[in-house]
Amino acid sequence: MTAPGAPAPIRVLVVDDQELVRSGFCVILDAADGITVAYVVIRNNGSADRLVAVHTSAGGRVTFRTAHGPGASVMSTIPSVRIPGHATLAMRPNGVHMVISSAGPMRGGKDITLTLEFAHGGPVSVVATVTDPQSGGSSYFLN
Repeated sequence: MTAPGAPAPIRVLVVDDQELVRSGFCVILDAADGITVAYVVIRNNGSADRLVAVHTSAGGRVTFRTAHGPGASVMSTIPSVRIPGHATLAMRPNGVHMVISSAGPMRGGKDITLTLEFAHGGPVSVVATVTDPQSGGSSYFLN
């Protein structure tokens, strides 16, 4: 059961027994500028792979970002996300995450579909719940 105000987990899907997307959600950062961040947890039961692209049902552009430097103080855009073999990758604000820009309207409590494209494992589509901390929805930091 999900705590009140917490983002609902997404469906569990497996593609070729390689990537298992366990949970994920989107948080609206700046509704006026259409900036939303997305986090997923990926369990890779096979050999190393890369997440090379993500598309959303709301449109827009998805880029991968990572934090580095002292105290994770510097953010950089990266072309893909390395998914280690036989390991779990948990996206988070001070690590690897996705930034969705120029998408259609997203509102807290609504679902969007994220289609994750892996270099070797192929595409995986998952439903993620959008939260909006500005209107009382939870954020990554409250979960």
